[in-house]
Parts: sequence; structure tokens; C-alpha cells
Amino acid sequence: MSAFHEAGQDTRSPRDFKVMALELAEFIIGVVVVAALFRIFLFQSFSISGTVMDNTLLPGDRIFVNKFIYGPLVPCTGHRAFTIKNPSPGDVVAFRSLDDNSRFSVLRCVAGPGDMVEIAKKKCRINGAEYLFPASALAGDEFQIDARYSPRDNLEKVAVPAKDDVVRTDSLSLYGFDCLVSLIRQENPDVRVSTTTDLLVNGAVCDNLMLAELMASYRRTNASLNFDTMTWIELRNVRNFLVARNDSSSYRFRRALYMDGHPVREYTVTSDCYFLISDNWDQGPDSRYFGPISGRRILGRVSCVYWSADTNAIHWKRVLRFI
Repeated sequence: MSAFHEAGQDTRSPRDFKVMALELAEFIIGVVVVAALFRIFLFQSFSISGTVMDNTLLPGDRIFVNKFIYGPLVPCTGHRAFTIKNPSPGDVVAFRSLDDNSRFSVLRCVAGPGDMVEIAKKKCRINGAEYLFPASALAGDEFQIDARYSPRDNLEKVAVPAKDDVVRTDSLSLYGFDCLVSLIRQENPDVRVSTTTDLLVNGAVCDNLMLAELMASYRRTNASLNFDTMTWIELRNVRNFLVARNDSSSYRFRRALYMDGHPVREYTVTSDCYFLISDNWDQGPDSRYFGPISGRRILGRVSCVYWSADTNAIHWKRVLRFI
């Protein structure tokens, strides 16, 4: 029998094809596993759609987020396998949105655990010193909103919680109470967190007849007052409305916090927290509105813009721009 065969003649056996198919499958699985590990622990790509970080990041930018720099997150836990470094003031960070765990937002870290934040006349001060935003940030227009109506341009002093800090609920302002509720929900996603709010007039729970002029939206279907689901801004606006009547009465709100139906008078913070602000000052929301963010929700630091385009053009000057 001849040891030669014609060119192009396939002499491989079915077993050879099985081996090749197995090797190809192993290669594909290996690539998928490596890509998944890269995405889970090292870098992840996101696209920018909003304007809260103008002009540092623009709609159409695609960014890489360094997930390893703060320590790799253990999937589905919110905990880090180990800590390499903590977010620092100036870092642009990606974090899980408070209203949707499947979405991510990007803001600038301006303060960390133990810092004191204060905003006055559109200036942010950290521990008494003004925080300077980069030249790419938008300072906003000259118009300023009074602190009674919005925290955008003027905000009371806020202490950024650190792990193991103990916060008493009965000593908090309306704003501080809402910030604590937000933080508890971030740290305890599986716990039912609820609040109640009573309006005290001259130290006593008010009578509905005394507030008949309040809007219907502040009342339940049975016409009783309903402040339980109102934000601190809405509650303050109600108080401003009542004080403006100049009837010599004193008005304040008494609020209570519950976790799974149990009253909470003291809460021990379980993670370091960070105060995040938009580079586009007049846009939001950010920590001025919802308070400090738990470090558990921070995914990583934005490293660079690797691509930028919209429906009209490619923005070549923004490609491979480091943040």
C-alpha cells in the first residue's frame, strides 16, 4: 500500500475532529473565563449618558473603571476581598445607584470618613478648607438657592460617617435624619426600613383642624395628616409655611426610625462612607441631596475615557483621555 496520498486529501479520523472540537471549546471557555474575571475584578466599561459630570465627562464618553484599585469586590456581597487603598478626595468614582442596584452613577469624591463638609454660597469646604474642583468642572450660574429650600448651594455642616460610628436618631436635623435613613438602606438592603413623622405644635401632636389650610397632598384618604413619606425638603417647606403665619406658635417635627418594625434610637455604621459631588454644580442628585455613600456601593475609580462619540461625530480629542 502506498504511503503517499493526494494533496488536499483529508486523512484525519473522526476522533481527530473530536479532539479539535474539545480543544476549541476549552479555548473559548478559557477566553470567556478570563474576560469575566477581568470584568469582575479589574476593569469594566461604562458609557456616560447624563450631564452631571460636565465637562469632565460628557454624554457619549465610554470609560474604563478600575475595580481593583480599592480592592476587589466579592460578587453579590458588597464586601472587598482585601483593601488596597480607599477612595481619596479628587477621585472620580463609579457606584451603584441608590434607586436601582443594576445601574451605576459617576461622581467626584470630595470627602471621606471623619471629614466635615459644609457648603456656603456655592463653595464646598472640607474640614474648614475650600475644596477646589478641577478646571473642567462647571461652577454653575450666579443664582443661589437659600438653604431653607434646597441643599444645592448652601448646606449645614455634615459629618461623613466612619465605620463603627454610633449615630443617635433623636439628635439629628431633618436633613441628617434622611441621610441616616439612606445610609441604613445602603448597608442593609434586605431589611425593611420605615419612618414615622409627627408635627408638634407647641410641643404637642397637632390637631388636624389647626392645619386645615394645608394642601390635600399632605393628607391621607381619611383626611389625617401624612408626613411619613415626605423628604426633609418637603417637611422643611411645610414648616416654613407654618412659621410664615406668625401666630406665635412653635413648630417642629418628631421623627422615628424602624428596622423590620423595631425602633432604632442608635445606629452603628458598618462601613466607611464618602461624600460625592457632581462636577456640574447646578446638576444633581449627589450627596448634597441624599447624603454620604457607603463604601460598599463604590465599584471603583474612573481611569480614562477610551472612546467618545455621538450621533454626529467622533470626539477624537477625548479618546484615551485620563481622568
